[in-house]
Amino acid sequence: MLDVTRLRVLDAVARHGSVTAAAKELHYSQPSVSHHLARLEAETGAQLLQRVGRGIRLTPAGQLLADRAAEILGRIDAADAELSAHVGLTAGAPCCGRCSTGSWSGRPLGRVVARTRTGWPRPMARSGRCSRTRLATACR
Repeated sequence: MLDVTRLRVLDAVARHGSVTAAAKELHYSQPSVSHHLARLEAETGAQLLQRVGRGIRLTPAGQLLADRAAEILGRIDAADAELSAHVGLTAGAPCCGRCSTGSWSGRPLGRVVARTRTGWPRPMARSGRCSRTRLATACR
């Protein structure tokens, strides 16, 4: 049976054309990515990658599996999003926060959170210190 994590690694390598770039995207080390690829080749019994100079290239079998992996991962991600929406965990859930600097720094956040309670079944509120960049990233 194919492992979803290894399919994600192959997909990242196929999209980026590099173990280094795939490792960076996935927040893995390069040896970890290489290990996942070697295990995937062993599990499938097919050579998926070919070394070309200092880089790599997908073999026809590797390209076939990478194409299917992209489809599978897209469906898994869609199912996850749909299920989350159905359960009410993330779909349309409000995200708000306050930074310690700027024009919003002195305004009460509690009123904003209280107003959202009526519109969403399971609003989540977190408290903590963050920068504007982290807050913007968290609310995407």
